[in-house]
Amino acid sequence: MNEAMDWSLTTFSKLADAYHNQASFVPPGSLQATLAARYGAIMSFVDSDRLWPPHAQTKSKFVPFLCEVLSRLPDEDFTRLDDNILSIVLEDPATCRMLAVNVKAPSFPRLEKESGGDTIIFYHDCWRFTGAALVGLIAHEFAHSLVCGQDYQSDEIAADAKAESWGFKSELARLEAEKRILFQAPDRAS
Repeated sequence: MNEAMDWSLTTFSKLADAYHNQASFVPPGSLQATLAARYGAIMSFVDSDRLWPPHAQTKSKFVPFLCEVLSRLPDEDFTRLDDNILSIVLEDPATCRMLAVNVKAPSFPRLEKESGGDTIIFYHDCWRFTGAALVGLIAHEFAHSLVCGQDYQSDEIAADAKAESWGFKSELARLEAEKRILFQAPDRAS
């Protein structure tokens, strides 16, 4: 692929345009071929059985933001996440006060890889976020699949740093602002 490509500046709509406007022959390695290939890989990810449940009401809200995150990842990290994410769960009991969690899969020695794949669960409260905050949350949770710290705090810092390196700094800031609002204590005024 095009090593000079700055994926952080790409949008899903750019990828879709390149894919849909391909001529019958596009030279391999060209920018249009690179963008079209990423679009195809994202659509394969979205259309796979990784999003669960398959007919979740939240899927239609989630997919556009998932596509934006996948559009902006560097090639190497996109490939690693495509290989490592087993499933994304989009519905949960509404009583759980969490946003998301990335569950590392156990190792399966009979498989020729270290892990069976991560499962990322997006909890009920995250659906209250704006699109920018949801993009930040998705990028943050994806980053957990590639980096880890020594403890909870360093793990969160490492995930944020990885997501920032992908170009999601403003979305992470929006996520933090909206988390503060979402989890603030209710007023106790009488």
